[in-house]
Amino acid sequence: MSSFFSFLQEIFCKIYRFLRNNGKDFARRFPCGVMACGVLCVLLPRFLFPGNIFLQWSLPALFLLLAPLFFPLSIVVWKFAFPGLLVFLSLLFQQEKMENDPVKLFANDREQVGIVAIIRAEDPSLFGNKDILANPKRIHCRLLMGAYSPLEKMRKIDGKVLLRVPETFDKEISYGDILIVTGYLRKPVPPLFAYSFNYRSYLKNRSIQYMLHAYDLEKSHRERSLTSFLLDLRRDFSEKIFSLLPEENRAFIAALLFGCAQNVKRETKSDLIRTGTIHILTVSGLHTGFFAAFIAVLFIFFPFQLRMFLIPVFTLFYAWMTGMNMPAVRALVMLSSYCIARGCFYNSNPNNSLFFAFTLLMILFPAQLGEPGLHYSFITTFALLLAAENISCWSKVIFEKYAFIPSENISFSTRLFLYIKRRLLQVFAGCLAAWGISSMHTLFYQGILTPYSVMVNFLFIPFVWLCFPVFFLGTLLSFVFSFSGNFSAYILEKLTQILMKISHFAAGTSDMVMARPAWAAAVLFLCVFLLFLREQKRKYILLFYIFILGGLAFLFSARIFLPQGEVLIITGGEKDHCCIIVSIPRYDYAFLMDAVNYEMVNSASSYLRARGQNKINTLVSRSHRKSHVSSLKYLFRTMKVNTFFLPEISRKNIAHTVSSLQKKVTLEGGHNRTLNHANDPFISFTFYDKRKIKEVKISCFDKTVILEFLSDRIHVFEIKKNNKKALAGTVFLHHRKNLRSFAFAIN
Repeated sequence: MSSFFSFLQEIFCKIYRFLRNNGKDFARRFPCGVMACGVLCVLLPRFLFPGNIFLQWSLPALFLLLAPLFFPLSIVVWKFAFPGLLVFLSLLFQQEKMENDPVKLFANDREQVGIVAIIRAEDPSLFGNKDILANPKRIHCRLLMGAYSPLEKMRKIDGKVLLRVPETFDKEISYGDILIVTGYLRKPVPPLFAYSFNYRSYLKNRSIQYMLHAYDLEKSHRERSLTSFLLDLRRDFSEKIFSLLPEENRAFIAALLFGCAQNVKRETKSDLIRTGTIHILTVSGLHTGFFAAFIAVLFIFFPFQLRMFLIPVFTLFYAWMTGMNMPAVRALVMLSSYCIARGCFYNSNPNNSLFFAFTLLMILFPAQLGEPGLHYSFITTFALLLAAENISCWSKVIFEKYAFIPSENISFSTRLFLYIKRRLLQVFAGCLAAWGISSMHTLFYQGILTPYSVMVNFLFIPFVWLCFPVFFLGTLLSFVFSFSGNFSAYILEKLTQILMKISHFAAGTSDMVMARPAWAAAVLFLCVFLLFLREQKRKYILLFYIFILGGLAFLFSARIFLPQGEVLIITGGEKDHCCIIVSIPRYDYAFLMDAVNYEMVNSASSYLRARGQNKINTLVSRSHRKSHVSSLKYLFRTMKVNTFFLPEISRKNIAHTVSSLQKKVTLEGGHNRTLNHANDPFISFTFYDKRKIKEVKISCFDKTVILEFLSDRIHVFEIKKNNKKALAGTVFLHHRKNLRSFAFAIN
């Protein structure tokens, strides 16, 4: 027994020495990495265990006690504990700020309350000229003053809200405009499922807890600021080129260059989502790097130090014009640290810059640790930095024979061709690494696997890069040469057409939907893939490669272990209407009925995609209201429909909406039917009268479900193998203000 304990003691000592030595080396090479570890040790327990106060407090303390085992005490105090303390105080401050949000206190934390208010528009997407680029329908604003009714005296509020502009308002809104609003404050609707997009949490992490729905909107005056000056400069600088572009191309280039994506067509956005390239419409590190490269070329004749100091200054103004979102700030911090270090003739480690950017952003915005955009940005950038050394080494190996040929024996054209060939190989390898690390994010958050995004991103990069010098250089030259604007607009039109055609073609061949993997499997895959990118020994590379292929094979074979069939009924939100979903993944069958608003449509789409389904076999809408039928257009952005059932429409005001939906179904190979003339092999309807359905019978192979509609409830029956009718459950239809869901399993 004593020998066994001595053996264990020896093992633990070896592990401790290994961790201690590697910890010292890590702290020496990446001091900001130690800071990032301290920040994560504080934040991760709060986001992984949101309801467990004990773990939220005990785990950071435990990590602090274990830190001296890996790092020297001085490093633990200043580079581990101190940043952790800062982010802890920042988190407490932000939580206190959310609890005492002025808008929340004004509304008394109610779901909805009427208001007469004075607000200030603070949305960087506002272009300032609606004839060139229309304003977004939802605008970030600051609520300055408000009252419950026009008869009351207004009081100071000073909180953030999201303004929903009425459709009848057609005046210009610019950044800094003071608006007088009559409407109501309403909390965003929470998601029904854990895997649905939580719009309420998304806004709350940005200090917005209420949406302001406006009945009446009136402009008062405008307040000037540095941001409004920069956005006016952006408008004046861009108007000449934008006015020469067609509307569709203008909207695309505005989103590409400045993140103003409010006018991009839904079909274009859907194509970009399905090809894994939607990131090009959000100003991120790619855009920041392209702009910085343009500035570097523009100032090529300036002294080196001056050029290194000017690049981050101009890039800061560009990022400021685009709204300073988190990916852009991350890239700006990394770029600034690199340029300042090079300007002072110091070497700069890009990994250290990434860790510093992460630490700084988490101290400033700790609540955004759980944001998918942050995960995409930092993890993908980290993967690219890990893979950079191996990509460089492998490219040298591939072109190694040319290194031994004297330069005078190789012509200039040959050298140029080899240089371009090597750079293209490196870019393609980078796209492959980025796809490998981001594919799990896309699958986890959206339920989409995009195998063609490697090639699409590879093709996109040169065209996106060309848009920057063509636009900015063409606009600058247009102030001197009038023909320059026309030439730049022509080139930009062709570039955007190429980008949209590539994404549309790839979207038609890469719509692979799979069930959402468990978070533990996603984290394991990411860790293994990061090790694979970093490893240089051949045997370990082969081992990781086999492991990754095995993981992908398991994901594809997961269709063998499909979720159980289920009937889901969503009630509330729209008077007596309820949404019914029947999902049987075993037969790839989905039935959707009466999704009458955006919340129900979004919940149904998220629910089906999380179960690995990307089409609806039968879509039924019993309503004649235009708003109810129009809400279905959001469904067609992500789902295909085989058969679309509608009542016989006689009202002209919704004929156009119905026609556009039916055209979409026909283009995708589906069929349009009326409820009174149903000929679907899986569905049969029984009516009380011509408009009111009494019973829906769904027969999908060996599964048969009957939905019986009564005045105050819905009965769900399942036909067993012995043809006996078994009651699966009952849902009562009394009105509920908030949406709720009820699920019944199909055995």
